[in-house]
Amino acid sequence: MRASVASFMLMAALAAGCSDSGTGPGGGGATTDLDLPGAGFNDTGVDGFGNLDLPDLWTHLFGRKQEGDDQRECRDLQRCGVAGVVASWGQLTGENGNFAVVTTGNFQCAFDDFIDDSECTELGEVPVTVSGIETFTALVDTDDDQEWTGAQLVFRYALLSGRDDPAGSADSVVIKAGPQGGPFTTVLRLSSGELGESLALRSGGCGIQELPAPGGVSTNYPACSEWQDGAADITAFIGDSTVFQFIAGEAGAAIALALDDVKIELSR
Repeated sequence: MRASVASFMLMAALAAGCSDSGTGPGGGGATTDLDLPGAGFNDTGVDGFGNLDLPDLWTHLFGRKQEGDDQRECRDLQRCGVAGVVASWGQLTGENGNFAVVTTGNFQCAFDDFIDDSECTELGEVPVTVSGIETFTALVDTDDDQEWTGAQLVFRYALLSGRDDPAGSADSVVIKAGPQGGPFTTVLRLSSGELGESLALRSGGCGIQELPAPGGVSTNYPACSEWQDGAADITAFIGDSTVFQFIAGEAGAAIALALDDVKIELSR
């Protein structure tokens, strides 16, 4: 899709998604929400590893299936775009239908994953230590001359860990913001070490997920949280065209972020 057409579609979607509640947090001021296109995760159009496909206008980070991992970032550095829209992840289901997941779970390669198909036979299971996704550029502002003094990226999420006891572990998901092409600033970090601490554990864990499903490489997620609200302060980006990244990185065990209903909330 050409950038000009995509930009037009994005602005139209943002305008359609605006809503003004009339009051800000604590009953003072006003707030408005800007919906990010595709952030309800009801469509797929961008192919990814493990049959995990993203909505149009979203992008896999690092080694990507769409380019056949042409820079060998996935095969050589274990940095792979393993993320997409799902109806469930292990035993975790969405609150209102589909959601997105970003994971460092290993996957069984397919013959169209890499430029050289023969490497799939040699590799079989592809190890992953870093994975991520990126949104299309969004303006952290409205086009009606209103002045906003606060901004948050708000979303629903669940955090999943491949550890039986994640206490003190350093596997994490970071959310970054910045202009297209960078530089990017980390605006929020979610650590698996928070599971059982600030993040209440989901009873029974989240079970096993195969990539691709069915019949692919199995990853067990014995510790995970329930769905909950998340927010990252993006006030510094008011007035800027901004890209948001969600990056999962493991430090010895798989980690996954389940994500839904991503929006920009402006306030004053």
